[in-house]
Amino acid sequence: MISNPLQHNTAGLGRRTSKAPDRVDFSKIYTTARIPNLIEVQRESYNRFLQMDLIPEERDTIGLQSVFGSIFPLFSPIVMPSRIVFNVPYWQIGLSMALLLATTVFMVWLAGRIYRVGILMYGKKASFKELRKWMFYKD
Repeated sequence: MISNPLQHNTAGLGRRTSKAPDRVDFSKIYTTARIPNLIEVQRESYNRFLQMDLIPEERDTIGLQSVFGSIFPLFSPIVMPSRIVFNVPYWQIGLSMALLLATTVFMVWLAGRIYRVGILMYGKKASFKELRKWMFYKD
């Protein structure tokens, strides 16, 4: 069985609990606000980001996964409209539309070039080697 690397290995370390150890304050100046346990805050944030306790189908799309999924041109027409409801920044919407438009224009240009050079001029079937030649063919 594969163990979770984020869980503590307690073999030979004695009993460990999930309760944070009590801190002893040796300062002479008394503070009104307690200093948070920053390691615990970072660990909780990391666990929330990875979502390792959930199977992939049940994980939430948060953070970089949601931004990449909504900006990447193959997924943006499907993912971005569902994210707009949750107040997506305007720059992400604009970037998603610009990348989708640029990808569409490039793919239409590339398909037209391959069709014109390969099919109309030579009339033969294309291999990947031939496609590469046809993309950079000079008139």
